[in-house]
Amino acid sequence: MADGCLITKRCMMPNFDEEKKFYVLAEKWLNSTITPEEKIVFFDWYNKYQDSPLTITETVAKDADALKLKLWQAIQSKRNLSNKKGIISYLNTRRIAAAVILLVASASIYFLLNTTNTNTSLVSLSANKIKTTPILPGGNKATLTLANGKVITLDDAANGTISTQTNTKIIKLKSGLLSYQTNNSGSSAVASINVLTTPKGGQYQVVLPDGTSAWLNAASTLKYPTFFSANERTVELSGEAYFEVTKNKDVPFKVKVNDMEVNVLGTHFNVMAYNDENVIKTTLLEGSVKVSTSNISKLIVPGQQVQLATSGKFTVSDADVDEAVAWKNGFFQFNSADMQTIIKQLSRWYDVDIVCDKKIDEHFTGTISRNVEADKVFKMLQSTGAIKIDVKNKQVLITK
Repeated sequence: MADGCLITKRCMMPNFDEEKKFYVLAEKWLNSTITPEEKIVFFDWYNKYQDSPLTITETVAKDADALKLKLWQAIQSKRNLSNKKGIISYLNTRRIAAAVILLVASASIYFLLNTTNTNTSLVSLSANKIKTTPILPGGNKATLTLANGKVITLDDAANGTISTQTNTKIIKLKSGLLSYQTNNSGSSAVASINVLTTPKGGQYQVVLPDGTSAWLNAASTLKYPTFFSANERTVELSGEAYFEVTKNKDVPFKVKVNDMEVNVLGTHFNVMAYNDENVIKTTLLEGSVKVSTSNISKLIVPGQQVQLATSGKFTVSDADVDEAVAWKNGFFQFNSADMQTIIKQLSRWYDVDIVCDKKIDEHFTGTISRNVEADKVFKMLQSTGAIKIDVKNKQVLITK
């Protein structure tokens, strides 16, 4: 629809207890108290019941009060037709309207298509069905390469101690979490080097010997010692990782990425450094970091991002922090992203080959859980009307 938006609503109603539970989650989202895990539960629940469309004009969509009223009327109508009195009777008008407007504006089950030739339109997930065999989302998958060259497939390994190197035990605590426990890092022993690698369609979390937590995104590699020296904590990264560094004012923590180095004492930050990207991005959430190259060094504060382009250009700017760490919290999040940016993320997470027409120059904005099958993402993109998607096995073709 060029002059409006299509908003899908539920044609099936959940039971009373389930409905109540998820309106509580909606309220928590409005109050900014919802956790990333609860967001995923909330998305999955909403997608389960989303089906029949409700058409809303663009004028109404831009007026929050009018939109709330329109949605409230739709809910009341649906309630009367279903003869399920009591399902929403315990909630007042404000809470339901707020929760529904939340689903439209914040639960992010929709994509916005931004172009210079058409009006921005909100599109539904249910249109333009793509028939294909399921392409499942990624999960906790990784390999650990020990100093002696032995490779351990972590998703197949049993929980417990999987190896002992010098003074360090390597323990798989649970699926997706690897831990290092050092007995005596101050001895004369030489640390072994380990390499944690996630494939396409994989992610993994490791607790390093100093207590620092690192989350690896798909198609990433982290190289680190089995224990750190008394003077320095250094790791090497290829791909993308989010770090929560254990504070130690006497021993800096360094992340080396190609020709760039991130130096911190204790902080939360994300580094995106895939070889097929044109820039390396370091985004700071908490604390402070110094980002350096051979000829320049910058200290950034929370909410800022450093970008180092392949051309050597070095820039510091305000960051969309939520977008930078969305992957770690279980989401794809795009803010006026071009097709190539989207393709790379989808290809890594779903382990699919995507070929895209170079003539596609539209930009897309939206958020969706990384727990959904790939066809839901493809439907959302195709529903904008800007592109066509053909899926055959794990080969994806995107054309205008």
